[in-house]
Amino acid sequence: NYRGAHLYAVDVASGATRPLTTRPGTWAAPSVSPDGRTVAFRGTPDGRHSYRAAQVYVMPLDGADPQARARVVSGTLDDDPGALHWARDGRGLWFAVGQRGTSNVWWAAADGSGARPVTTGTHVLSLVSVARG
Repeated sequence: NYRGAHLYAVDVASGATRPLTTRPGTWAAPSVSPDGRTVAFRGTPDGRHSYRAAQVYVMPLDGADPQARARVVSGTLDDDPGALHWARDGRGLWFAVGQRGTSNVWWAAADGSGARPVTTGTHVLSLVSVARG
């Protein structure tokens, strides 16, 4: 599959790698939580479709079975999410979603309890630079 991509964790001291994703699909844009115990990423599993919007997933970085532990936190989106940014307390993350020529900011709770738009309207907002305040 030319679109397939996986995520890996690298031990900086030893150079050893281990897969974070094992399910075939396109997984990208990892963002580690502020406490270093969880990673968020976007992607979509392989399937029999011509297009499927990516979703936002979170999973622990503890090395447990990644396929069983990754969970969708963004709900079902019609368009691809981008620019994942964790809240300082690690309870969730912000991300941008482009829809029909606009781009708005969304929030997703890290525990999977829900995702919602933070902004709405006909403008283009991005999360290229987020200041910690």
